[in-house]
Amino acid sequence: MSRLAFDTHAFVKRLTQAGMDEQQAEALAEFQVQLINDSLASKQDMEEVKLDIEEVKRDIQEVKLDIEGVKRDIQEVKLDIEGVKRDIQEVKLDIEGVKRDIQEVKLDIEGVKRDIQEVKLDIEGVKKNIETLRLETKKDIATLKTDMQKMELRLTLRLGSVIVVTMGVFATLVNFLP
Repeated sequence: MSRLAFDTHAFVKRLTQAGMDEQQAEALAEFQVQLINDSLASKQDMEEVKLDIEEVKRDIQEVKLDIEGVKRDIQEVKLDIEGVKRDIQEVKLDIEGVKRDIQEVKLDIEGVKRDIQEVKLDIEGVKKNIETLRLETKKDIATLKTDMQKMELRLTLRLGSVIVVTMGVFATLVNFLP
C-alpha cells in the first residue's frame, strides 16, 4: 500500500509556532499520518475497486439481458393471454350458438309433440270413423240380407207363379192337342 507524502516535520513546526507543545504536535502529526493512510486507498485498492466495478458492470449487463429476456417472456405471455382471451370469446360464441341450437331443438320437439298429438287425435277420429263405418256396414249387410231374402221370396213366388202358369198352359195345350 503506497502512502501519501505528508510532511510531518513541517506540520509539527507549524503547530509549535502556534503555541502547541512539541510532544503534543508530534503525537498529533503521527495521528494525522495514520488517519490519512487509513483513509486513502492504495493503488492496489483502486485496481480491486476497478475490477469490482467491471464485475458489477458485467453483472448489470447480464441483468439487463435478463430483463430483456423477461420483457420478451412477458410479451409472449401477453400474446398468449390475448390468444386465450380470443379462444375464450370463440368458445363463448360457440356456447351461445349451441344454446340457440338447443332452444331450436326444444321448439322443434314441442312442434313434433304437437304434431304427434294431432296425429293421435286424427287416429282417434279415424278409429271412430272406422267403427261407424263398421256399424253402418253391418246394418247395410243386415239390410241387404233382409232385402235378398225378400227378393228370394219374391223370386220364389214369381218362379212358382211362372211354373204354375206354364203348367196351366201346358195342360191347356195338352188338352187341345189330339
